[in-house]
Amino acid sequence: MGAQQSPAEKTIKINWEGSLFVHHSLGMVNRELMTELIKFPHLTLRHIPYEPEQFTPGKDSKYWSLTALRREPHHDADIHIRHRWPPDFSRPPSGKFILMQPWEYGSLPVSWCEAIAETVDEVWVYSRFLKICYERSGIPADKVKIVPNGIDPLCFNPNAPPAPWVRQASGNRYRFLFNGGVTTRKGADVLINAYLSEFRSDEPVCLVIKDSDMYVKGISAKVRELASRDDIARMVYTSDSIPHEQLPGLYTSCNCYVHPYRAEGYGLPIAEAMACGLPVIVTGGGACLDFVEPGCGYFVKCSLETMKSKQVSNLATVDYPFWLMPDTGHLRSIMRYIFENKEEARQRGRNAAETVRSVHTWENAAVVAERRFRALLGRLSAEENEKTPALERRARIDRAVSLLQAGAYDDAIDAFQKILLRYDKSSLAYEGLAIAAFYKKNYEEACSLFAAANRLSHDNVNIIVNWYEAAKTIHAADQLIEPVQRALQLHRDNDELRAIAVEMGIL
Repeated sequence: MGAQQSPAEKTIKINWEGSLFVHHSLGMVNRELMTELIKFPHLTLRHIPYEPEQFTPGKDSKYWSLTALRREPHHDADIHIRHRWPPDFSRPPSGKFILMQPWEYGSLPVSWCEAIAETVDEVWVYSRFLKICYERSGIPADKVKIVPNGIDPLCFNPNAPPAPWVRQASGNRYRFLFNGGVTTRKGADVLINAYLSEFRSDEPVCLVIKDSDMYVKGISAKVRELASRDDIARMVYTSDSIPHEQLPGLYTSCNCYVHPYRAEGYGLPIAEAMACGLPVIVTGGGACLDFVEPGCGYFVKCSLETMKSKQVSNLATVDYPFWLMPDTGHLRSIMRYIFENKEEARQRGRNAAETVRSVHTWENAAVVAERRFRALLGRLSAEENEKTPALERRARIDRAVSLLQAGAYDDAIDAFQKILLRYDKSSLAYEGLAIAAFYKKNYEEACSLFAAANRLSHDNVNIIVNWYEAAKTIHAADQLIEPVQRALQLHRDNDELRAIAVEMGIL
């Protein structure tokens, strides 16, 4: 007898259903994940097409390997994953059923929840924000797993040759860029109103709009007309399809990426722009907080806007749908600040490229996906199972943070309190409770909780910065004298900490 295979080495037969060589984001996600997953020798993938293909990759394309995939399904599949629009909840003939399904409007359709409960074994979402939307709609937390999107660092990098047409169209101007459908959901109207209100026609600045033809056009005609005018701040508009391998040049031909979305499931263009070395301006909530860190971009203040009826299009929803409303005035001030502080913005762009290109990649996303396949089939190794408690703790913290980001402060407080009960001391939990208390204007309670977080993690500058804001509100900044002095010993060159110390008279 031959040696038995380990759980990780046993062949897993996978049917992957969805668009592939098609010019939209779902097709792109399928291509990228499948390109990485076929590198695992124990995974046998077959592709079930959904819609007619729009292109065929050449032999020099990274996607060439996908053209060899068999198009008829495994009749004895271990896994059937479906990632398409509109969704199909029917049970596949064989295998565990994974539904990979974004939804950007907060509360899920009632019909989805009913179907998921009946037929789906596991739901994959792109971000913590989407996970919390599913959970708040009644989908059990242990059924919803995050398998993130990513970027290809070999393709999207700061050294990609800039697109000549952008330079030719914009001249020697500072270029802000938006890449995506010109829709209200993606905040194109907010961006254009902010830009035209802030900048004059005689200023050396340009807004480049790359539209997508996959979305129903609402304001595209108006944007095209604005781009033809010379009595307003310069705008460049195109809706032409750009081949995937030329996309990096779109980003590197510009100076700053702006995406003040109302609702996103992930925000792939944001990650792509960061990988190409651009600082980003994004809505300060929702999905992109999974990968946009403070030192990599700028966050636009936003508020939660709940819709008037429990319905999106013709779909009845579990609760009132919602999205985020970026503050136009704040966006104006950020764009002006970046225009006048270009070197600082360039540094944040360098930070962004380093972070995204090392962590948020398709390769790493495929590792998460492969682990989910084995977990769903009960094939995780003993060593990996030992890591489960730590992973569960991280997942609970992620869920609580997502609630906080979504503005569900009472739910976030409940989640953070349960973490403290289950895992005892956690500076992250105390910090989360403190931030929730601050937003609920319970400033004394917030200070007490920030102090508890600081005792567990006294070298965390963010805790001190937020604590100081709460303490100033109730004229109690003196309570930070010792914590600030102690933190200065470790972070003498931190600008935020030094500014606080100067205000307090310590420096």
